[in-house]
Amino acid sequence: MPTIKQEMTAIDRRQYAWYDSLTEDEKKALSMWVLMRYCSSVDSKVDDISHHYLIMTNELVNVHFNTLRHHPELQMRMMQLVGVGTNQFHPWVKPMKQKRDKSANPKLFGLIEQQRPHFSSDEIEMLIRMMDKDETKQLLLDYGIPDKKHKEYLK
Repeated sequence: MPTIKQEMTAIDRRQYAWYDSLTEDEKKALSMWVLMRYCSSVDSKVDDISHHYLIMTNELVNVHFNTLRHHPELQMRMMQLVGVGTNQFHPWVKPMKQKRDKSANPKLFGLIEQQRPHFSSDEIEMLIRMMDKDETKQLLLDYGIPDKKHKEYLK
């Protein structure tokens, strides 16, 4: 199995044949998300190099990352486009923990989640934050919640 150092060397030096040289098991073992995290961070004395890796990784790789998840070779090629031709030190940047909006009423959240199962948690929280009291009441009426129970959902 290739090491992270070998993987990042292939990206930094734009070794396009490297991915093709891997066995099927080695290709399956690659985590493109982890490589993208490493690729985006560079510890360099030259700020332009650090900025280049961060911006280009975001623009070329991160933008449609989930859409291209079934095309790891293409994802690798896009990361190799970010490389500048020389080895760089890529420190691991720990992902931030997601914070959930504690201000959202859990009962209202659950109702919207039940009525709109295709909405993500973030979309539901954003919808709740965007609605004023009158819009929330109208939503409750649309969902068939009687006026007597509106207070529970408006806390």
